[in-house]
Amino acid sequence: MAEPYLVSFKPLSNYYFGSSTSFSEGFNAESRIFPTQLTLLGCIRRTILKKNNLLDDNLKYPKKSPNKEGKTYEEFTGKSTKLNLNDYEPDLGLIRKISPVFIIQWGSSLVPCFNDFLFPVPGNVYIHSKKSPGDKEIRTFYVTKISNENNNALSFVNNTKKNSVFLSNVNPKDSPAGYLGGRLFWESYLSGETPVYYANYLKNKIIINSSQMGIAREDRKTKDNAFYRKHDFKLEKKYSFGIIIHLENDILKNDDVILGGERSKFRMTVIKLKDSNSIVINNHPIIKRFLEINDFGDLYSDNDNNSEKLIKTVLISSFISDSKPKGIIHSIINDREIIRFMKSAGSKTDAFNFIPEGSVLYFNKTVSFNKESYKLAKIVGYNFALTINTKGDKNE
Repeated sequence: MAEPYLVSFKPLSNYYFGSSTSFSEGFNAESRIFPTQLTLLGCIRRTILKKNNLLDDNLKYPKKSPNKEGKTYEEFTGKSTKLNLNDYEPDLGLIRKISPVFIIQWGSSLVPCFNDFLFPVPGNVYIHSKKSPGDKEIRTFYVTKISNENNNALSFVNNTKKNSVFLSNVNPKDSPAGYLGGRLFWESYLSGETPVYYANYLKNKIIINSSQMGIAREDRKTKDNAFYRKHDFKLEKKYSFGIIIHLENDILKNDDVILGGERSKFRMTVIKLKDSNSIVINNHPIIKRFLEINDFGDLYSDNDNNSEKLIKTVLISSFISDSKPKGIIHSIINDREIIRFMKSAGSKTDAFNFIPEGSVLYFNKTVSFNKESYKLAKIVGYNFALTINTKGDKNE
């Protein structure tokens, strides 16, 4: 039977994760803030095989032959050698499920303990500055659906006629949050209340931006005048990245690991969560759902999400499928990204458009998408969403 483990990834120095926007502006190489789900999965599979002497002499690929105990790599990490999100029959061996990545806030005591678990806040959350200098508060703007019986409203995008319009109370003077929400934030947000603002949870106080000059290389030699500025990050001392993983056996151990193409170094710590009595874990509205092996978020719930009200869905992790969810009538998407991974042939890469984490999607009565597609995406932590029914005619 699979059991949950908390896996922490603590950067040992600055880190860099490449993305589709790494060189989007001239000679600027910009890192992602969070590692991708596939990066973490690849690291975990490699660590398991390394510990069980199932990597080749260069420690790059699984051995085709069994180890001294007669075990093969397929028994530990499965037959899915290429991480294809559109794999209809994914096989990850003893790895049953991985949660979306989050940030762990650790306590200051000598005994390791966690204080909170942080996620990027939804796209409809803004920071409002009051009259007093430095006095700020969180505001969540709501969306109101207004019927348009005359059908004379025009779409801003393609100039088509609409039978309803959407209004919001967003203040253009307010700025996007740049904020990480912990347990108290998500308890308030999911119950329809306005979260309390804590300055220490601002993203730039936890994730520190750094930059340095680099020189491009070709055939392992530097290129003349090929300079670029590399933008990477570091985490403040009491923070680390984290996931919750469900494993069949106790096969994952503490180790120093490498993440990303730039080979950033991390210390990986594994904590068994079976029968955990942690108040922080059991009371966190998102983390406690990661503990259930069959809970993949509200998009995969047994009910059909049918409602007579406007349905609001918040993406905790990026969404990917062979088609967009049906019934979206309004959305708040602050950013888009393309993630590449190897195709099954291994000779080329393919790119897929994601709806990024933190996006807020509004559906009219029904939420649906092809749940049978991209099964691997579900298992490795993508497509996790929280759906909230709302009347659509009053503040959320």
